[in-house]
Amino acid sequence: MSRKSAEVLLSGRAARVHLVWLVALSIALLLAPRTGIAAPGKRGQVVAVEGKLEVIVSDDFERGQAERRFTLEESVTGKRWELRFEQEAPQGLMTGARVRARGLPSGKELIVDANGSGGAGVTTIAAGQLMVSGEQRTLVMIANFQDADVSCSVDAVQDLMFTDPSDGSIDDLYRETSFGEVWFTGDTVGPFDIGYSSSTCDVAGWSEATDAAARASGIDPDTYMRKVYVLPPNVCPAVGSGTHGGNPSRAWIFRCGIPDVYAHELGHNLGMQHASTPEYDYGDNTDFMGLAYNRLRQVNAPHKEQMGWLPATTITSGGTYQVAPLAPDPSQVGAHQSFKIAKPDTGDFYYLSFRTATGFDANLSSIYLNRLSVHEGDGATSQKTYLLALLPDGESFYDAVNGITFTQLSHSPNGSTFSVSFDGASSDPCAGVVCQNGGTCDAGSCLCAAGFAGAFCEINIDDCASVVCQNGGLCVDGVDSYTCECPMGFTGAHCETNVNDCADNPCQNGGICVDDVAGYTCDCALGFEGTHCEIDTDDCTPNPCQNGGTCFDGLSSYACECIDGYTGASCELPPPGGNRAPLVSLSVSSTSGEAPLDVAVEAAASDADGQVVAYAWSFGDGSSEETTTNATSHTYTQKGRYNACVTVTDDQGAIATDCAKIRVVSKGGIGGSKGKGNNRKALTLESAPLPDGCDVVWEFFAIDMDDARTAAGAWNVVEEAVVTHGNSKSKSGRLPACFSLHETYELCASLGDGEARCWLIEVDANGDLNLLEGDADRFTASESSITEEPRPTQLLGGCSAIPTGQIDLWDLLLLAGLFSLWSRRRRRQGA
Repeated sequence: MSRKSAEVLLSGRAARVHLVWLVALSIALLLAPRTGIAAPGKRGQVVAVEGKLEVIVSDDFERGQAERRFTLEESVTGKRWELRFEQEAPQGLMTGARVRARGLPSGKELIVDANGSGGAGVTTIAAGQLMVSGEQRTLVMIANFQDADVSCSVDAVQDLMFTDPSDGSIDDLYRETSFGEVWFTGDTVGPFDIGYSSSTCDVAGWSEATDAAARASGIDPDTYMRKVYVLPPNVCPAVGSGTHGGNPSRAWIFRCGIPDVYAHELGHNLGMQHASTPEYDYGDNTDFMGLAYNRLRQVNAPHKEQMGWLPATTITSGGTYQVAPLAPDPSQVGAHQSFKIAKPDTGDFYYLSFRTATGFDANLSSIYLNRLSVHEGDGATSQKTYLLALLPDGESFYDAVNGITFTQLSHSPNGSTFSVSFDGASSDPCAGVVCQNGGTCDAGSCLCAAGFAGAFCEINIDDCASVVCQNGGLCVDGVDSYTCECPMGFTGAHCETNVNDCADNPCQNGGICVDDVAGYTCDCALGFEGTHCEIDTDDCTPNPCQNGGTCFDGLSSYACECIDGYTGASCELPPPGGNRAPLVSLSVSSTSGEAPLDVAVEAAASDADGQVVAYAWSFGDGSSEETTTNATSHTYTQKGRYNACVTVTDDQGAIATDCAKIRVVSKGGIGGSKGKGNNRKALTLESAPLPDGCDVVWEFFAIDMDDARTAAGAWNVVEEAVVTHGNSKSKSGRLPACFSLHETYELCASLGDGEARCWLIEVDANGDLNLLEGDADRFTASESSITEEPRPTQLLGGCSAIPTGQIDLWDLLLLAGLFSLWSRRRRRQGA
């Protein structure tokens, strides 16, 4: 309650009653911290809350960054607080712990001082429950977003987690590194569609939706000790995340095919923190709690002791010692595999171990093998471990503060022989530090050359992690560089450029080349066909010459040589006094369209000397039919150019033939896609200056529907498109055309695959265009040179899609009015 509110309540005759009420409220507020209820103090007042803690570690291996998030759920109210620490948060906080937090409230946050100064801090009342031995019953749930799918199959993830036939699963890894103390069993289910987008980061929402989808399929996630969510890559700054501790626990995997991401996040679930170096959070790559880079290996010596899998032997006096390899099962070794030495200045321990290429440690880089590994850690709580040195024979590590020296004297496949000295002898801080790949040692740390990382510069940074090679290109990592290997038909640094296969103009006889992906299509002129328009179309097939006439093929034409007595262009006229051939004219319902194209054909036939008694139909695709009626139909299923013909026979055996040309294109003619990027195109008509002899002239062209205007507001023409109007054709994406009022016209456009989309339009009395047939979603007509137009709009689905915050529905109506007024005014001025 504010001071002003209190003054108002205390005024008047009820002041005494309200005063009693305020006293009671004050007492309740004083008691609130002890009962787990947050005191609703003002900004600057410390409040106390008590409840259950959840700690989630988010790992962005690609950028080398980690983040821990702390959420406290109050025991009494159920309210959730995000704990924000002013300094680095304590390392020992784990999921499931019951804690009391004191801090400054700020919205949903409680600002906490990690050191507890000023009364603000975190106190653990009861530690969270950990399960670091025995069976780990695990449910792996695969879920897809609306705009992205997980690239790994259920079977592949099941093998990766549990059943790899080569004994390389996560279960196999944990069995080996824990010496049989821990193993994973469980199920992999999905994929589930959860209705979220990869463009937002909502881990809590994704988890709830995935759990609900699993329950709907008959699976209860709550019956499992550990839940793993496998999701597509997204905008969250992480490759994987996991609760730190907790039983049950949760892990989230955003790169389904990298095994050590699973191992790493499940390690957090078991209570392990990162395997680090003093310089880099993920720097210790002897341990899968370091960087996840697609190499499964065991954990280091301090982690093995922390988890209770391998206690270390304590050294308290100087001397010579032998340590056996760390990886094998202790029952097969019979010697010490890990030593520790107290580090008085910090209260931690030095850990000494030796790694060989045994089991999963065969995946270790050679820099980590056959050397004395020196780590630092406390060995008991969930703290980070630090790799300090890797000592080859004859090299030493020196702790000047505590006067401790370690030296590897010799090694063999059976282990390392080393010495320990407490006499305080000095040593070079770079002794034992071997920097790889051109790195140099400075004060005991490696300074890496460009393109490398890691405590000893042993990691070649994956430059492909943030690179997208387009159109199916394959990224090949280099040293501080990358190369995109492009598939056939593409070039460029990122395979972004479609190779122009028409550059050499392969189409003959006036054919127009239409570029495709790793190929091209020739759009042949009338009278030619073939891959390169190299074949002169045989206009004599079928034979148009009647009454035994001989046909001679020409260029998109033919000539008939008639037998004695017969005349006419097709020898259709009989000798005087003889039987005259019938006359026939073939009409078709459509001369072009997408496959499958249904065409109705009808023959208008007559015979001056008798009657037509038979109709023989040939459709040019190998199909034929004979009827006694003058009409039939046929369906063209394949793309191509065809001659549909009818031959009629009269009652005295004379014949006559007529044909019609039909063009069939593949379905979706003007669509198609060339790799990534915008691929929607539309035919657009725009007014052009009115020349002499025309009622109206429009220039029509193809535009990109996803990128309709240039930055200057002009139409963005798809210059590789071929546009046609009647017998006129242009391959530059645009073509001016003359129109007469009250007439209809067919307009066509085609793109890289040579397939066409056509529209039938009518020109009205005002010279405006009305669409009669064709895809209205891919057609628009406007007069974009209007000086009053306030800003360009982007075409989408045949309408004007309005950029957010720029144009509303009323703007559209106004623009349409301006178009109409300007159109009519210009025509009157030109008349």
